[in-house]
Amino acid sequence: MTTALFEGEALERLRMAAAEIAFLTGRGYDAAEVRALVAKTRQLAPEQLELLDRSVCSEGQYRARAAKEMLPEDIARRPLLVDGHDVVDAVTSALAGKPLLEGMDQTVQPLAPGGVPERVDEALLLVGPVLREMRPSKTRWLLDAARPDTAALKDKLLASAKKWKVAVEVELLPDPKGALRKAANVATSDPSLIEASKSWCNLSGPVVAAIDGVVRIKLQ
Repeated sequence: MTTALFEGEALERLRMAAAEIAFLTGRGYDAAEVRALVAKTRQLAPEQLELLDRSVCSEGQYRARAAKEMLPEDIARRPLLVDGHDVVDAVTSALAGKPLLEGMDQTVQPLAPGGVPERVDEALLLVGPVLREMRPSKTRWLLDAARPDTAALKDKLLASAKKWKVAVEVELLPDPKGALRKAANVATSDPSLIEASKSWCNLSGPVVAAIDGVVRIKLQ
């Protein structure tokens, strides 16, 4: 995804589009119709519209997400389900100097799908202290079986358990997102999972906050 899509005048158009989408959907207008209208009015490229889809929420949506968000003290001694690639991709992208998309709820996502496998070891070193602070009874990492980097990530996650002093289980599934929908105690930055989950926590956000020089793109 070219940086020209979120710099200068293009970024301002994206922010105006985000405000319009949040305002109109928050007042009950059909989301698909609003999306099409704003895309046409603001002359948005498909990649820009995809960024809006992943980051924009109305005030009502934000309040609903906040009501379900778990703080570290809420997670203590509970099992934590982790949207594995979602967390690792965000942290490895930050370490590689790639810009991240930041939502109103302080979740962070790579601008483009995928992470940077070469930075996984560094990323897991940073994840450990945040997990120890949360003190879950165990972590269950759900990974996409179809991704080529999954087998290596599984091995590294299991090896990290001793360093983290946190119990780690790893499952390779054909549809990990589907398995996480409607679940409780989900660590994710995926807006669709946050909306569908019974409760969620922001794991990648605090990890990325410890990395210097991260470029964050905020549309709201």
